[in-house]
Amino acid sequence: METLEQPVITLEYPATWAAEYRKTGNVAAWLEQHLDLFPPHILERRGTLSSRLGTLDLFAQYALQFLLRSRQGIDSRSWYKLASSPRAQNRQYIDDCWEKMQRYMKRDFLALQNAIVNADLPLFAGEPDLFCWKPTDGTWFFAEAKGKDRVQPKQRKWTSVYRQTLPTAPKVRLYRLVESRQASQR
Repeated sequence: METLEQPVITLEYPATWAAEYRKTGNVAAWLEQHLDLFPPHILERRGTLSSRLGTLDLFAQYALQFLLRSRQGIDSRSWYKLASSPRAQNRQYIDDCWEKMQRYMKRDFLALQNAIVNADLPLFAGEPDLFCWKPTDGTWFFAEAKGKDRVQPKQRKWTSVYRQTLPTAPKVRLYRLVESRQASQR
């Protein structure tokens, strides 16, 4: 079975980001430069990206979104809930995510969605943090962002269903986000 642990792509972020995120639940540069990346319903409801102020919860996935866009021109969406029902909350946002996914994945989108639902993986259990695409060339992939946490069994199960359903599709990329040791960085 394919695991998410090989290969791991390490990306560095400025150490100031972690402190700012813990304090405010956001990183101002992310919202100023790429507000469109982040789910508007989350910001509207909580006022922050964090669901637990004072922690780094969800930090890695949002930092990865920002870094992929600013450094590599890769767009992404989080919380796309591939196995959600038509009555799911935030339906407009999910529909927008699915439209983008279908645009890049073509028929593979429905095949994967059906396989995930049939595998009894509810809502977003095990779902990679991001669906990513490069507008300039049409390539796409799923990405999992990790800080100090590890890949969970439900994430391996989701990836296994994905690989069985779409054996020639791009591999799920695993990113490890670490604080930069350099004094200054974007």
